Amino acid sequence: MRETSRPDSENKNITSLEDHRKAKGKKKAKAKRLSFGSKVMRSFIAVFAVVIAFCVYGIYDANQEQQALQEQIALTQDEITGEQKAIDTLAQQATLLKDDEYVAKLARSRYYLSKEGEIIFSVPEDNASKQAEILNKAYLQQDTKTDSE
Repeated sequence: MRETSRPDSENKNITSLEDHRKAKGKKKAKAKRLSFGSKVMRSFIAVFAVVIAFCVYGIYDANQEQQALQEQIALTQDEITGEQKAIDTLAQQATLLKDDEYVAKLARSRYYLSKEGEIIFSVPEDNASKQAEILNKAYLQQDTKTDSE
């Protein structure tokens, strides 16, 4: 037979079926509450992740566009520099063409015009554009020497 030294200890281990069902129902309700809360939290995290992804993509796209614009600015500045050099060259030529002596030298070298009594000999290396360039440089050097004196 059983020894029943403590009837209270047996009552602690044994629970009624109704108490068991209530405890189980409370656990299910708590699990449902946790489940609903975790679903809401997961949804919130998913929406937050999507928003962050769009923000990161927007920043990346803006950065790419900025780099493209920087490259375009650099190319345009290079074009401006080249055009400015061309303008300076044309301005120098314009000032040279105002000098009658230079125009006479240029006409003699390009078109083989001569002064009265002058004889012109054409040689194979004679290139009109090279001659004009040489005359431009020589005249500019001469002009800067006279200005500095």
